Amino acid sequence: MKQFENLYIIDQEAIKEGQESKFGYFPDERKILDHIKYGLIVLDKHSGPTSHEIVSIVKKILKLNKAGHSGTLDPNVTGILPIALAKATKVLSILLESSKTYICNLHSAESKDITEWEKILKEYIDEIYQVPPLKSNVVKKLRKRRIYNIEILDVIDKQILLKIDCESGTYIRTLCVDLGKSIGSASYMRELRRIKTGPFHENQGVTLHQLFDAYESYKEVGDEEGLRKIIQPMENAITNVPKVVIRLNAIDPISHGTDLFVAGVIAYSDFNTGEKIAILSPKGELIGLGTSFRSSKAFINGDTGKIVHPEKIFVERNQFPKYQK
Repeated sequence: MKQFENLYIIDQEAIKEGQESKFGYFPDERKILDHIKYGLIVLDKHSGPTSHEIVSIVKKILKLNKAGHSGTLDPNVTGILPIALAKATKVLSILLESSKTYICNLHSAESKDITEWEKILKEYIDEIYQVPPLKSNVVKKLRKRRIYNIEILDVIDKQILLKIDCESGTYIRTLCVDLGKSIGSASYMRELRRIKTGPFHENQGVTLHQLFDAYESYKEVGDEEGLRKIIQPMENAITNVPKVVIRLNAIDPISHGTDLFVAGVIAYSDFNTGEKIAILSPKGELIGLGTSFRSSKAFINGDTGKIVHPEKIFVERNQFPKYQK
């Protein structure tokens, strides 16, 4: 299973037992209404509407009361806007914190040699300080963000095409202005496209028109194929998140908010104390998100006691067998 790749297996028999049980669903095999309810859409936003307006359109198309996006794109900015649906909106906390990749067209008032730009850009591949632009709706205070990489894709006279890998919450508009100040030529962001958010890339993107057509096909003739291709299981959002797989009889206590103990874990990935952890069923179903009390070394050291404190629960209560000592 994709969710179990690179995991350390503690109890293979318990995984097999859970996968063969009647409880829960493999993420790709949920009934269509549950597939929607626990799904997300990697939307390719077009220029014009706000991110909030895009979410409203998605809710209207799918007849949903609840949906949310993973990070605002300005109206004139295009690109990847993951949208979580109904029960899956709790997973947005992971995507909001995920790194982003942008393609930016920077306009400089003066033509500069590419070697000058390369020198300046290297100085910005680090932690930087920014004040949000006036147009933003957040508090205008100095904040620290990390730029992982900036690559020059093309230079045509005063236009510089950049690929920027950065921490979530980085203001690219502000970055362009600051780059101009550093190189001695007033600069601004002319165009911007987000091509990656966390594990999602633009080659996975779908349009509102495609979503509308797929839903109409489902409503009119019962064809689920289009919706299943467009709406992904919410579990795809936690690809880069540390994980624990828990015993079948540990799921019900977790659904009631009980802390997870070491004995309830049957597979795990490496993690540190205080990290965000995805809690999975033996079928790979996302049960909850929580924070680790201690590192994964607890499994190697033979420790007992609590290992994860659940904070966001995705499954309904009383849907899994009761815990019995």
